[in-house]
Amino acid sequence: MDEEIHVLVNNVSICYPKERPEYFTEIPNLSQFIESIINVNIKACTRLTALVLPRMVAKGRGVIINLSSMSALYPIPLLAIYSATKVYIDYLSRCLHQEYKSKGIVIQSLMSTNMSHNMTPAHDLVESVLKMWVGSRELLHTFGNDYSFITIISTAFGRRP
Repeated sequence: MDEEIHVLVNNVSICYPKERPEYFTEIPNLSQFIESIINVNIKACTRLTALVLPRMVAKGRGVIINLSSMSALYPIPLLAIYSATKVYIDYLSRCLHQEYKSKGIVIQSLMSTNMSHNMTPAHDLVESVLKMWVGSRELLHTFGNDYSFITIISTAFGRRP
């Protein structure tokens, strides 16, 4: 990797099987799931950050945006493991920002709410609601494949992007 990296967006994440909240002891294949969610939600973000941060420091500039979740703000019953991984991402981002801001590096934690994309069961519903309120598919192209439920609420109240 000889090319300069200006921005890293760590957006890799998994949630619970079938995207449904579940009691901790009732998560299917609990041991395997614990390994998977930690590998994807924590290790991947941390390793990618460790890979690009030295290059950004050497150049004296860069931005790292780590996607956390609003579930990092409060304990979320039935999403305990997911919520805990997002707390880690938020605190890692805050700590690294304090460590590296004097070196020209900005590191932020983005806390999104529920997201709908083509891998979630609600994707078709979200797309239908957006089409209904906006009246065209052009807004969908503006957002790409990810739509926040906050977008739907603000669109429903007449605040069009």
